Amino acid sequence: MPSDALFPVRKGNALILYREFIDKEVAAGATYGLEKRFSELLGIHASLWSQLKKGRPIKDALARQIEHRTGRPQGWLDEERAEALLQDATVDPSWERVVAMLKEEWDASNSRGKREIRTFLVERRKQRVRPTK
Repeated sequence: MPSDALFPVRKGNALILYREFIDKEVAAGATYGLEKRFSELLGIHASLWSQLKKGRPIKDALARQIEHRTGRPQGWLDEERAEALLQDATVDPSWERVVAMLKEEWDASNSRGKREIRTFLVERRKQRVRPTK
């Protein structure tokens, strides 16, 4: 069994794989069932994927299975990556729905609608990152 120090590394790398999968699927037009499809890609039940995201340890056999099914070399999940440090401690399940809704709205909008979406997002960002005086 791997040391306890390896578990957060594996979780972070699994979240990298998940984000890559979500980005690819949303770009291809998928909007729903992404967690289920990701768990199917890994060859596990959706409930197990949910537990792994929340911190259940990824043991050796499962780590090798995930690497194999995602086309990564053996040991990939065990290597620390800077990207993994940027991942949230837990993946917000509503994130994929928001991205899917935004993509759907963007695709259905004309140039004026797209401009309104961009304006909203820019204004929202300005409100969030206002410098303090």
